[in-house]
Amino acid sequence: MLYDNPDAFLICAFKHDNALCDPEPDATAPRQYACQTDCGNTVRTDGHARGMRE
Repeated sequence: MLYDNPDAFLICAFKHDNALCDPEPDATAPRQYACQTDCGNTVRTDGHARGMRE
């Protein structure tokens, strides 16, 4: 499942083992507003890139 975080200009393709958002041990979703830009779950679209540049 993908989780959009427009404030961070990214989408999270959540995998608990890769998550840097410090999810609870049994979490099945990210802590959406604790995104880390260097997380392995991060996905960005062209629209995200444009938003980051602006």
